[in-house]
Formats: sequence, structure tokens, C-alpha cells
Amino acid sequence: VPSLGAAITSVTPALRKIGGSSSGGTTLVLLNGHRGPGVGVLGTPFDPGTIPVAAVERVSAIMARISGASAEQTRGIEQIGLAVSQMDRVTQQNVTLVAAAAERAETLESQAGLLMREVREFRLTLQ
Repeated sequence: VPSLGAAITSVTPALRKIGGSSSGGTTLVLLNGHRGPGVGVLGTPFDPGTIPVAAVERVSAIMARISGASAEQTRGIEQIGLAVSQMDRVTQQNVTLVAAAAERAETLESQAGLLMREVREFRLTLQ
């Protein structure tokens, strides 16, 4: 179990960010589910040594879970980006294929027209 001082030192910057500015404004501290003022505008002294180690550990565990969830979300967003890029590539390939098919269809239609004109010229006589 880490010492209380080390735990407080590692959590205090995070707690300062929760309550207000890190440049000297009021610092709000969560203690047993209640928000309490730290030393600041209200002038109320607060001794971080009174925070139970278990509370500090819970805050640390919550912060670790949030960090893990954030990393997982980042990976998910990256995967979505990759999927969208792949879909875009496939769409571009399909556009190219459709354009080529349309060109071939026009060529085939033109050749069919020529063939029809040639066939009309033939007259078969039965003997």
C-alpha cells in the first residue's frame, strides 16, 4: 500500500483540475462523496492528510478506468477511420468499374448498330 503522502501527491493535481483553476483559485476536494473547499477564496484550511487512503485509491481506480475507456474509445475511432477509408477506396474502384462498363456498353451498342445495317444488306433467295 503506498504511503498516504505519495497517494495525495499523485491525486492532488487531478483534484485541483476538478474544482477550479490550477493557478491559485479555490480548490474543491471530494471527500466521502461531498465537495468541500480547499484553501482558497473562502480561506478555509483543508488538510489533505485527512483524506482516507481508501478514498484516494478509489479516485485513482476511477481515473485509471476513465483513462482505459478513453484509450479504448480512441482505438475504436481509429478503426472507424480505417473502415471509412476502405469504404472510400472500394467506392472509388466501383466508380471506375461502372465507368468502364458504361463505355463498353456504348461500344457494344455501336457495334450492334453496325451489324444490323450489314445484315439488312443481305438478301437470301431460296431456290
